[in-house]
Amino acid sequence: MARQGNGYIEMDAAEFVDLPDFYNTVWDVEHAVQDLARELRLAQGLTQAQVAQRVGTTQSNVGAVENHNPRYGIELALKVACALGASRQQLGGAIAGLDSTAPPARVATRSPAAPRRSRKTSTRAKVTA
Repeated sequence: MARQGNGYIEMDAAEFVDLPDFYNTVWDVEHAVQDLARELRLAQGLTQAQVAQRVGTTQSNVGAVENHNPRYGIELALKVACALGASRQQLGGAIAGLDSTAPPARVATRSPAAPRRSRKTSTRAKVTA
């Protein structure tokens, strides 16, 4: 259920995009694998660039996975975790460790009544020949 405060409406991701409830489970699993990948990298003292080289991707993609960027789903997170030596037991444990009683992830969006900050527009004039 959406709540409002400080000019924002707080709602879970499924409410935000009007998706079925099972998407919260999908996102929780993705985040668990992404978190495991980050933990493994840090435990091994590797940089994101070193991991990216192992996986065949870029450092920014590895960073995006670790920061739960929605453009990079579970497939790249699994590749990163496996490249770092994650076992099936570790992957299963990360997923099994999800607290089923925890509330779904929340996102905030501006309510229609909240004033928007104005964007500075360019002061350059268009030159025509």
